[in-house]
Amino acid sequence: MERPHSSLVGLGSGVLDLYSANKLRKIDGNFARVMSAQAAGTAITLRAIETVADLQVASMHMIRECDTKLQTLSKISWEIASYFDRKEQHEEFIAAMRFSVHTASRALDQIDAFTENHPEYALYQTDRLVEMIEKRDVRVEHFSYVSQEEMRLAQDMLDRVENTRRELVSIVEGSDGS
Repeated sequence: MERPHSSLVGLGSGVLDLYSANKLRKIDGNFARVMSAQAAGTAITLRAIETVADLQVASMHMIRECDTKLQTLSKISWEIASYFDRKEQHEEFIAAMRFSVHTASRALDQIDAFTENHPEYALYQTDRLVEMIEKRDVRVEHFSYVSQEEMRLAQDMLDRVENTRRELVSIVEGSDGS
């Protein structure tokens, strides 16, 4: 007896089913390996992202430290600039005081020149000189930072102004007939 044709088809179908099942098992194994590799890759990527985040946090911390140090350096720089400004202003003040002493000494020389013939005018000029000294606040203490020689010169000039004024007041009062 012969086998029916349908059983050949069934047999072919069975062989194909077995072949398909075997292929599916292999694909399933490959798929499991791909999924496992993908999971491992994702874990590595996540660890790398975490490492990058750690690097970014460390970088931000270093930037913050740099900013703090720059602020400190900026403050120090402003203090140094302020010191030099104050020093320059002090030197300008001392220069103005020196010039005042010089000018007053020259004015006293001129006053001495016309004291004998015009004592009233000499007294008037001496009073203007005293006003200038008071206005510019010329004091010996201002020269204490410079040198003793400068202090001595300033004191000599101030004493000379005071003595000249006292002598002129005496001359003017004496010439009034008193």
